[in-house]
Amino acid sequence: MVPVNRMQAPYIFKRATPCEKPKPFDRQGVTEDDLIDFTPAIKAEALRIASQFKLGPIYTPPIVANAGGKLGTLTVPHNQGAANWQSAAADPETGILYIPSVTNWWGSALAAPASPTPGARGGSDMAYVGRAARVDAPLGLPLIKPPWGRITAIDMNTGEHVWMVPNGSAIDSVKNNPALAGIDLSGVGNPERAPLLVTKTLLFSGDGAGLFSSGPGGGGKKFRALDKKTGKTIFEMELPANETGLPMTFMAGGKQYIVVAIGARNAPAELIALALP
Repeated sequence: MVPVNRMQAPYIFKRATPCEKPKPFDRQGVTEDDLIDFTPAIKAEALRIASQFKLGPIYTPPIVANAGGKLGTLTVPHNQGAANWQSAAADPETGILYIPSVTNWWGSALAAPASPTPGARGGSDMAYVGRAARVDAPLGLPLIKPPWGRITAIDMNTGEHVWMVPNGSAIDSVKNNPALAGIDLSGVGNPERAPLLVTKTLLFSGDGAGLFSSGPGGGGKKFRALDKKTGKTIFEMELPANETGLPMTFMAGGKQYIVVAIGARNAPAELIALALP
């Protein structure tokens, strides 16, 4: 019997059909149209900063630093992703998936290692290694258009987006920026992935702890109940400190409780239980 080399078997590979649904739940790739543009001055500064980088669709690889006069490659989302380990919430009755995400960006480049010796600080025997490339903030603002934090509801039965709402409100560094004086900031969102919990009737969300925000000041103390069919906020309250974990729910004595973990640098770690009177 002649042994068969399975690598030589006549396998037939079919070209995969591009996946069209669901559409991305956050921005992917960068063009000049994605840059912040509240005022002509802000847009001009954003264009100047972006001109220092190679722009392109998602999966555009990093370039060698300073190649063609560019500092590196600008990518969206950030290398931590638009969504991270913070859980989405899935509704088993409706098939709707609720995904928290942030719109963030990252500059990267290739450069020669600091040392040719592997194991040394910054050392590698490869010709190039990856490194971050500094991305400036136009007039102290985020480079990419808002919303910077969002919740997207996707019908997993059809692949269609049901709704998208900004999560939370503008952080202090944005609200207090003089370049935005007189501008409506109601739809910019908070640059933090919302901790989510879906129940039979509601979607609960919060500002989060700012642990994985796309910029300083992300997160906050607000906790909300949303109409899960529309994304409209129907109740909002302020917790004693930032929410540090995903909400949970349980029944006790015939009453339903919503419990959230909170904590901050100057606040003790606590569990806060909420219920209707």
